[in-house]
Amino acid sequence: MEASAKTDRLRAGVIGVGYLGALHAAKYHESQAADLTAVYDVDPLRAEQVAARYGSLSASSLGDLLARVDIVSIAVPTAVHADVACRVAEAGVSMLIEKPLAGTLAEGERIAEAARGAGVAVQVGHLERYNPVFDELRRVLDRPRFVECHRLSPYAGRGGDTNVVFDVMIHD
Repeated sequence: MEASAKTDRLRAGVIGVGYLGALHAAKYHESQAADLTAVYDVDPLRAEQVAARYGSLSASSLGDLLARVDIVSIAVPTAVHADVACRVAEAGVSMLIEKPLAGTLAEGERIAEAARGAGVAVQVGHLERYNPVFDELRRVLDRPRFVECHRLSPYAGRGGDTNVVFDVMIHD
């Protein structure tokens, strides 16, 4: 990965700027380590709105975005994760992919192989793994014998292209 020419900050991009992708764009915009360089979405108007909000470029194509960045977040529907991630790997760009990594084991293996072949990093966006509540639980619980979970948030209408285990229960 190369830093941008004017600073030592990474040039970041977001592929897919719906609800979650826009959150990724905001985090890159606020980051001390990266510059939000470009966003891309199949809905050009949505990409232009998010780009304008954070002072970045709305890329005209996936290839246009990949030519401008060192790292990306992929926040597209799960059904196209493998195709997008493989294109990102081919471009030599490291990526964070919103969960789930893929819709099938074969697609996940395809992503992993493409990344290995290109020598790029892949991270899955399992943010709850870094929730400080879980650090505290590890500190106070020694050997739990029973765990009960209740999902309290309403269905948001996103993630309908994958099953509930991959999309929501993976957090639990």
